[in-house]
Amino acid sequence: MNDNVRHAYMIMAHHRFDILEELLKDLDDARNDIFLHIDVKAKDFPTEYFSGLLHRARLILVERMDIHWGGYSQIECVTKLLKAATSYGYHLYYHFMVGVEFPLKTQNYIHDFFQKNAGYEFVGFDNYDTKFEERVRYYHIFNAYARNNNFFQKILNKIRICGVAIHKVLKVDISKKNNIIFKKGNANWSITHDLACYIVEHEKETEKIYRHSFCGDELFIHTLIYNSGFWMKVYDRNDEYHSSMRMMTWEDPYNQYHVDDLNKLIDSERLFARKIDGEDAMELIALIKANRDKEYTI
Repeated sequence: MNDNVRHAYMIMAHHRFDILEELLKDLDDARNDIFLHIDVKAKDFPTEYFSGLLHRARLILVERMDIHWGGYSQIECVTKLLKAATSYGYHLYYHFMVGVEFPLKTQNYIHDFFQKNAGYEFVGFDNYDTKFEERVRYYHIFNAYARNNNFFQKILNKIRICGVAIHKVLKVDISKKNNIIFKKGNANWSITHDLACYIVEHEKETEKIYRHSFCGDELFIHTLIYNSGFWMKVYDRNDEYHSSMRMMTWEDPYNQYHVDDLNKLIDSERLFARKIDGEDAMELIALIKANRDKEYTI
């Protein structure tokens, strides 16, 4: 394994900083650069503490912005992270993660895996959702307030829903003008330097298409890939989670993994798992670290 080959971990977080701390410590490897974005709404984030947390990896705190689930700000933040990471030079892979995601394998294992499979794009495509194009077909006004926290935001979200309903009645389709085929999939991925730069280069085009989309973070990269030569480099075009090498659960009401899922997680070939942010999250993380292959060698 070439120890000079660097990886970029790009993390978006807004809560559970205890879990984030464990994640960062696990990624604290001299071969890694970590780019961290904390939602500006998180007033309790201990910046000074986290700035001095790591000893081997480089930790870069990206300028904070206000993130809203479902809105364009998610895409904007991902692009901001990619711009920051690529500005630090070449990385073999760029991994996008959230703060409640955790590696199921050691850094030696992960670095070796990506060297052996260098050139593939580890992005998962959803082949089952037949209604996702509604996210870009209609003009989603006030798309930043889909998860509303107060009465005013609830009103704005109802206006958005009514606007979409009117578009459906009028058979409006604003996506046709883009003359591209839209695709959707897992919003967490690992991509090559070439693809990372390609996404950054298409920033203006992305904003034009997705500014008024809904949950466009699950579409914009997948659509760019599908409509380019990168499509042939996707690791597994038939299996969304195998392709992204992620584990996610829909069996839990909050989509969380728990201690009872330990064997399932440890026995998996996948590299990362989300969400791990339940009441037993810290216990589960400790068990993952204790049970995964600590003796992995190249």
